[in-house]
Amino acid sequence: MLIDVRLTPISRKRGLSKSALRDALGAAGIGYVHHRELGNPKDNREAFRHGSTQSRMLFRQLLESDEAMGAIRHVTELLDEGTVALLCFERDHSQCHRGIVADVIAEEMPVELTCV
Repeated sequence: MLIDVRLTPISRKRGLSKSALRDALGAAGIGYVHHRELGNPKDNREAFRHGSTQSRMLFRQLLESDEAMGAIRHVTELLDEGTVALLCFERDHSQCHRGIVADVIAEEMPVELTCV
């Protein structure tokens, strides 16, 4: 299962927009779920990418909302069924919000995390 954690799942890169990606994954037997609640707001991305502690704390606080926690719970349910991958557009996982999403998921449910 692939969980898209982009706030806005659109891309100029062919095949990475929500519908095209969902269809291609489905054809390969891989499920797709978009959880915009787990996306990093646009105005927080640049500072986050540069390692700002404040922007990382702000994102972590956003994940405490009812909507985000509902999405986190859904991801933990999907983990009961098998492997789950988190997708964002950021190439370097150390500069991406999906690392914090993965940490919050791990706090909710003991899981084995691999970042690539």
